Amino acid sequence: MLHHSRPRALTHLATQTNSVFRVSGGYPATILDRPAFYDCLLKNLPKEKIHYGKKVIAIEQDQHSATVRCADGRYATNLF
Repeated sequence: MLHHSRPRALTHLATQTNSVFRVSGGYPATILDRPAFYDCLLKNLPKEKIHYGKKVIAIEQDQHSATVRCADGRYATNLF
């Protein structure tokens, strides 16, 4: 199952930066500039959990974990 809700930190950041909210593919979307997004990541995640330069091709989530799959074949799973 794909998870489409916006994390609270991104919602707060989007509100602070006057980002545009619009619907994309039936789901809400937020437009953020890259520096603001990186700043949000660094404030909310351990630095070693952030991988720059990756292309995410899928995000899968169930009630116990979430997995991010990248184009280079690597993936990361986080348990809740």
